[in-house]
Amino acid sequence: MAASSSPLARLALGLGILGVLVAAGTTLGAHYAALSPLIGFRVATSALFLCGTLTACLGAVALFRGWSRGIKEGRGLAIVATLFGIALLLALAIPGAQAAKVPPIHDLTTNIDDPPVFIHAQTLVANQGRSLDYPDGLENTASLQREGYPELRPLELNIQPDVAYQRSLAAAQALGWQVTWRLATEHRFEATESTELYRFTDDVSVRIRPLSGPDGGVVGSIVDVRSVSRVGLGDVGTNAERIERFFDQLDPR
Repeated sequence: MAASSSPLARLALGLGILGVLVAAGTTLGAHYAALSPLIGFRVATSALFLCGTLTACLGAVALFRGWSRGIKEGRGLAIVATLFGIALLLALAIPGAQAAKVPPIHDLTTNIDDPPVFIHAQTLVANQGRSLDYPDGLENTASLQREGYPELRPLELNIQPDVAYQRSLAAAQALGWQVTWRLATEHRFEATESTELYRFTDDVSVRIRPLSGPDGGVVGSIVDVRSVSRVGLGDVGTNAERIERFFDQLDPR
């Protein structure tokens, strides 16, 4: 009697479960600061890719072996293993496809020609040894942003700069940003925010300037933001989304 394909299917399914456990464990480790965000992300994605590939391939082999030999035992388990492996690979492929739709940049600003600068962020231990001059990353960051995020521009408010500054601080705090530095006399502040899952920390600089009317008087405020990731070349759209959420919080209209 031909051997059953069940052992191979069980092995495939076991590898898939192992990949999920490793990915979940390292993700939780990064989230709760037991691991660095980069290590957690790399181990989690590597585990899903490696175990997903092995699970899908071994499951398919077990299914083909049983089918070709006319053995029904273990066929259902082999199908489950194959589909499980494919699901793990899709869990990586779908975010990867979404990331491919946005430019591979991680320094976003509402004012490319005159971006807000970082003053305090440059003194933080986590930023030692790196320059926060614009652009951080690719030299053609500005052109890539213009192409990928044409809607990203300064926010104009019909309130005085002092009021806009206070509201901007309140909006940042409402979003959970950690304000690390402020200069009220110049209506500027800096903050950090960590991503929800792996807790990658990014730096943000906000600048409010007066908006002049036709007669030269101040009729409102112009709010500019710059958001920069500390790790990685691309940001999967995180910085642009952060700026948009901040503007929505500041001016719901």
